[in-house]
Amino acid sequence: MAGKLTLVGTPIGNLGDLSPRARRALEEADFIAAEDTRVTLKLLNHFGITKPLVSYYQHNKERSGERIVERILSGENCALVTDAGMPIVSDPGEDLAAAVDRELREETGLRLRLRVWGEGREAEALCSEATEAVKAALERIEETAGDNAFTEITAERALERAAWAEKELAAGRLAGPLAGVPMALKDNICTRGVSTTCASRILAGFRPPYDATLVERLEGAGAVSLGKLNMDEFAMGSTSETSFLGPVRNPWDRKRVPGGSSGGAAAAVAARSSWYAIGSDTGGSIRQPAAFCGVTGIKPTYGTVSRYGLIAYASSLDQMGPLARDAADCAAVLDLVMGRDPRDGTSLDVPAGGLLAALTGDVRGLRIGLPRECFGEGLDSAVRACVLAAADVLRDRGAELVPL
Repeated sequence: MAGKLTLVGTPIGNLGDLSPRARRALEEADFIAAEDTRVTLKLLNHFGITKPLVSYYQHNKERSGERIVERILSGENCALVTDAGMPIVSDPGEDLAAAVDRELREETGLRLRLRVWGEGREAEALCSEATEAVKAALERIEETAGDNAFTEITAERALERAAWAEKELAAGRLAGPLAGVPMALKDNICTRGVSTTCASRILAGFRPPYDATLVERLEGAGAVSLGKLNMDEFAMGSTSETSFLGPVRNPWDRKRVPGGSSGGAAAAVAARSSWYAIGSDTGGSIRQPAAFCGVTGIKPTYGTVSRYGLIAYASSLDQMGPLARDAADCAAVLDLVMGRDPRDGTSLDVPAGGLLAALTGDVRGLRIGLPRECFGEGLDSAVRACVLAAADVLRDRGAELVPL
């Protein structure tokens, strides 16, 4: 007889917000599975729960997802910690994936991407639920309005776009991992007919007559934009407090800053009001807020992504890039937007695609540098411990750590 699978949504903000139902599920499980083991360990320690913890990786189904399924089908009870935002319980029986999928839809009105089941199920979910995904995202934006992550919300336009994506997917004219997925753009990226202000009163009312190349490529892949994201004015800052529309708040603790200048993008992804976001980075404006908000952010190599349509800060350094929940989501976005653009003379003629497929989880032989000066005076001890713990995981999997 199969064991019971319990999906536990991690609370945003105070760990004490975890419902009694979810806490009971953690206590009763034989083992706990999680994608973000750092947050899960913090959650378990908060409640004094000691259980075996198994990590899973959405890009490596064979090494993680199937192993977890096998344990459940052999009779063990598993609590799977997700970002669903609420505790969900199901008795899967024979068809585990279908039961989990059904339970999610009944409880949330949305087929969340339960990544552990692989790419095929993600495609099916997106094909039938794009409109529901946008509605859920818009509700989440309203719930987290205190974060002040958005400068403009294009709800009507997003719903129309989602309905179009559903029809195109159903007809087979649109495909891909991000088709129909809600996302948002930093407010210094030009979007045809949509307010683009750089969070400054100077540009209030400016609606560009054209789309940035990155926006064109995302829309060609079926992306659904929810609106524009708050930032430091003209991207000049590192806390997202200089916006004319008011400061962005860190969704984990609104008394803290989210970093900047792409603070709205990081906050929206962290609060689960946007599946992924596009920011810009000149000297850390994607990477730093991603770290502050506990998400993944990548500044691509200069020239990888066309700068056409990005309102410049320092043209010889600026790059647009993704912020998402993990490296795999960032890779999926970059696969779509990278490559040569004749409208940007600095763009590189690099082959598009292949980044997501290259994430096999195999780090054997990879050399990873640890700069000594980054671990000196002034570094918070908790940050130091987390970084070195991550380095230890990579070393245990076959990577070589090289002090620099």
